[in-house]
Amino acid sequence: LNANALSVTVPQEKVELYVGETYQIEPVVETDLDVDTLLEYASGAEAVADVTADGLVTALGRGTTTITVTAPRGEKTASIELTVKLTDAQTVEEAEAIVQEIVDSIAVSNDTTQEDFQSALENALENAGLENVTVTVSELSVSLADVGAQGRITGSVSIQCAESEASVVIDRSIAALAPKTYELVVISGSGSGSYEEGAEVIVTAEEQEGMVFQRWEAEGITLADAAANPLSFKMPAGAVRLIAVYQEEPGGTETPGGTEEPGGTEEPGGTETPGGTEEPGGTETPGDTEKPGDTANPGKEDTHTPGKTGDSMPVGIWIALAVVCGGALIVIAAFRKEKES
Repeated sequence: LNANALSVTVPQEKVELYVGETYQIEPVVETDLDVDTLLEYASGAEAVADVTADGLVTALGRGTTTITVTAPRGEKTASIELTVKLTDAQTVEEAEAIVQEIVDSIAVSNDTTQEDFQSALENALENAGLENVTVTVSELSVSLADVGAQGRITGSVSIQCAESEASVVIDRSIAALAPKTYELVVISGSGSGSYEEGAEVIVTAEEQEGMVFQRWEAEGITLADAAANPLSFKMPAGAVRLIAVYQEEPGGTETPGGTEEPGGTEEPGGTETPGGTEEPGGTETPGDTEKPGDTANPGKEDTHTPGKTGDSMPVGIWIALAVVCGGALIVIAAFRKEKES
């Protein structure tokens, strides 16, 4: 027969245990019948302590929790505030683990001193809630890592809590620093990537149809020869951007009326004037053609009167007359000499 609980009480409402110790809860239950009733037990933090169905509590870790006793029939409860502590030896043991973690991870620099290291350890122990613990750092030596070279931390830490003590040896290597690299961006060319300061870099402008490479435009560096292709330089301590600049391939242009000549244009030649024949390098003057009956007559005096039309030619002028006949060119040369009157 399960009676209804009228009340549930516990002998101790506050209990302290060390890690590993146990405690048996012996609640007092008042019911409406003179019989026992069903009880349930629960822990608020199982990492600190757990409790069995019979009310046996086991301390597992440092901290505080609440153990609750409940009588479902009647909805009556009672609770115990449980504090779990560490023994001195356990305190030193936990402190040792914390110190080792700090030793393995603390960041150091050129300015790190032995006092800085000890202060970091004390703060870590305080944040972890460890009390009455003394830590002492001694013989600390720090050599910083560099590019390609490991660093090292050596020394020792003594830990003490009451009569319990422990020590941690500091002997930790620091990984070598990775080389610092800087970004190179090449537009219309090859060679983009990340380079260390001082690295020899070679970039090449890509070929473009109908275009000729002219120069490099640079950001982040001053080039000794901006027209070089391929271009080589030492990577500076900073990002670099290069842009290949092109121009159209050179070529002659055709001038209307003539044919293209390399390096220049053709000058228009002579044109034929209607009524006459073309003279090389010039145009024929209309009216300078031979008239019928005006053929030269050797031995006959010239009857032309000076000053008339056709008699104003200077002495010694050769007149070339061209007659096209059946595809053949006949050139008649006449020499006319002005007689002295």
